[in-house]
Amino acid sequence: MAVFKRYLTVGPIVSLISVSAILIMASAPGHLYHFSALALSGLIGIMVGVTALVMTARYIYTHL
Repeated sequence: MAVFKRYLTVGPIVSLISVSAILIMASAPGHLYHFSALALSGLIGIMVGVTALVMTARYIYTHL
C-alpha cells in the first residue's frame, strides 16, 4: 500500500511539472524557438516520466 501511496504522490507531481513546462514554452515568442523549446520540454517530460516509472518498478521489485 505504501508503494501505491508513493506512486500517487509522484505521478501528479510529474504530470504537473511537464504540463507547466509545456505551457511556459507555448507562451514563448518566436516560431522556431517555440518548436525547439516544446520538443525539449517534451523530451525532459519523457525522461522524468521514465525515471519515475523505473524508480517505482524498482521499489516494487525490491519490496515484493
